[in-house]
Amino acid sequence: CTDPDPSVSGNWVCECAAPSVGVKAGGPVPLEECVLDECTAQCPTCADQGSGRNVCEANEQECVEGETTMVATGDWKCQCPEPLEFVSVTGGLATCSFDECTGVRGGQPPAGVACLLAGQRCVDPNHGTLDDFTCQCVAPKQGTATGGAAECSLDECAVVKNKATCNDASQTCMDPDVTRAGTWECVCVAPASGVGVR
Repeated sequence: CTDPDPSVSGNWVCECAAPSVGVKAGGPVPLEECVLDECTAQCPTCADQGSGRNVCEANEQECVEGETTMVATGDWKCQCPEPLEFVSVTGGLATCSFDECTGVRGGQPPAGVACLLAGQRCVDPNHGTLDDFTCQCVAPKQGTATGGAAECSLDECAVVKNKATCNDASQTCMDPDVTRAGTWECVCVAPASGVGVR
């Protein structure tokens, strides 16, 4: 209760208890008229619990208040920034996720399209972070790159048919240039010598 001007009779007001805000002249303020934004206020049920930083903001999320009256406390939620999809939890952090291989971000096609156009597989190892997708070469080719198409290599001796061709002739398969096709060769096993390109 406060009296803004003691020289005037009947002008006393009731104020809501901090941290809520609200004033009513000549009587108590109903709880539903006391405003409490739990995203900005410091209180036991609020997102900002006296640490000086909002718990949502500290985790790169946005705080959203449900109802801003003293009747409904503890109803704030954190939500993830675009383009992350999320599951909100009342009074706590949201669980964020986004699959960069298939998800549309900022109107752009999914990042995984770069992998597919190169004939590669897209893998997003962590749906909770952005810019960590990888393009992976399809077996028997090898290679991986983060954020774009990979440079693929192929050890043609890893191809069963090529290796078997050399083995059947009691020779060893070698591929001196795994970046180009058709460079594998059979090499004679010591004490014999000779190389035959296949």
